[in-house]
Amino acid sequence: MGIKNFILSFLILFGAWLLLGGTLRSDVLIVGGVLALVVTVIFLRYPQALSTLKVNPRALLTLFVYFWVFLYEFIKLFGGFLFG
Repeated sequence: MGIKNFILSFLILFGAWLLLGGTLRSDVLIVGGVLALVVTVIFLRYPQALSTLKVNPRALLTLFVYFWVFLYEFIKLFGGFLFG
């Protein structure tokens, strides 16, 4: 586990938290930082946690469909706030 991988993983996870959280309140930032740190430590210290992950065409199709359903529901929920 290199320090570069650690920092990059943390920043990506924390950035995703910020994008999905949509706020810069201190309590949300603290929780996001702690969770990003914990997940980074787990997946960089124990890389075998993802070694059993099997990617097949059905899983990719499900991921693709889920993404569009999630995006539709997200826009439906926050559409008035974002676009109006």
